[in-house]
Amino acid sequence: MIKTESFRLAFIADIHLYSSFLGVSGRAYELRSGSDQKCLAESGAVTDAAFDAIKKSGSNAAVIVGDLTNDGEKCSHAEIMQKLEALNESVPVYAVTSTHDWCSDGNARRYAGSEVFTDVETASKDELNSLYGGFGKANEISSFKTTAGFLSRSFRLSNGIRLILVNDDCDGVGGKSGYSDAHLKWVENEAREGAANGEFVIAAEHHLVLPCISRLVNSSQLISDGNEVAGRLADAGVRLLFVGHSHMLRATDFVSQNGSRLTQINLSALCGYPAGITYVTVKDGSAEIKTEYIEKFTYNGKEHGADFFRTHAENIVMHVLDGAKKSRGELSDRLHALGIKAQISDRSYGFIKKGVSFLTNVTVGKAAHTVNALMPFGGRIDIKALSGIKNDRLMKYVMPVFLSVFDGSRALDGCPDEVRGVLVTLANKISAYLRALPVGSAKRAKTGRLAADISQTLKELAHPRFTLDTEVFFNDT
Repeated sequence: MIKTESFRLAFIADIHLYSSFLGVSGRAYELRSGSDQKCLAESGAVTDAAFDAIKKSGSNAAVIVGDLTNDGEKCSHAEIMQKLEALNESVPVYAVTSTHDWCSDGNARRYAGSEVFTDVETASKDELNSLYGGFGKANEISSFKTTAGFLSRSFRLSNGIRLILVNDDCDGVGGKSGYSDAHLKWVENEAREGAANGEFVIAAEHHLVLPCISRLVNSSQLISDGNEVAGRLADAGVRLLFVGHSHMLRATDFVSQNGSRLTQINLSALCGYPAGITYVTVKDGSAEIKTEYIEKFTYNGKEHGADFFRTHAENIVMHVLDGAKKSRGELSDRLHALGIKAQISDRSYGFIKKGVSFLTNVTVGKAAHTVNALMPFGGRIDIKALSGIKNDRLMKYVMPVFLSVFDGSRALDGCPDEVRGVLVTLANKISAYLRALPVGSAKRAKTGRLAADISQTLKELAHPRFTLDTEVFFNDT
């Protein structure tokens, strides 16, 4: 391994810059914004704050890992390009695009009053290659054009670091995100060459190679053949793999059959809670990783703090609950905004309204009694052990658990330890309940997998394998 001076990289993903020309007011926009973790109207201001922080951070490079725009709108690309070019004057920029940058679902929208319009002009694949291909050109040592027409690129950032930016869009099995065989071989060759030269090899792509919480949560966010890809990247010499897409701040270790270690770092979304920038300092074959957060930004002349991101994320849930209390029509609108097209009858709405009322008012102790009565499997929740919180409303702790999905357990740090204990007990109870169901042999394996996935999910939320809030070291051994 080459002995090197420290070199600091700033990693961000999922900027999702949304141009204000697309509409930032009215019922249609409010429904869209209120159903999403992304702070759309404020995305430009948040990006400005992040880029200012990177300029002051002592970083030697800034790496953008996909979804620079909300839905590939040309007006949004024009705005993010202007900001990136300004950042590039102070800190060299390296960027790879992803599905939202060319609007892969063909559903770019603008909003006016209660109307949604789909006549927005979006960037083509060739335009993206041209727009972002200039960043880092002086340090580019190789590139590969994928079956989908995108460019993956390899850079030598210093005499001891190699960065491989992979565009995995539509290049995997069945057109999923991933790698064609030729593409994967190119990445392997670049990594092996870097490792043979004693370089610390870092790769980045937008989609997940490995589940960061569980397959139950992350299955739709994974590339095809993720385990095989992870093994081949690790054996080729990739030590750190940065990904975006999930908007979940996590880290996942993987060891290949040959004993090679790869660590996948899931970046948070810049455009929403917890709005993190992950810094990586490489020196002498070791990497120090730490995430810092946007503490304030200014939008329309008003300064907002970090609580803005938290409240916006909480509203994904609260808007639905409040909608259920208000009317059947409001609940339907909120669910449709989330992509849930369920038809709600008057009768079912009555049941839903009562259920929501129970959930928002029930105490921790009453909820625990209810769970114990309905699910007498896998051990009982110890009510006595909850004495310090049993009279608190359950929602006080539901929200931190929800937020911890995105922030890697940061939101749970201020909660009593009993909350984590309840999550573990629930994991055991649900798993035992599912395994006890009287299903046939054909369904038993499927039920068993679901039980294992639910258990893994709740236990990971309660006790993450490790978080990126504090400094974490990775040695190249």
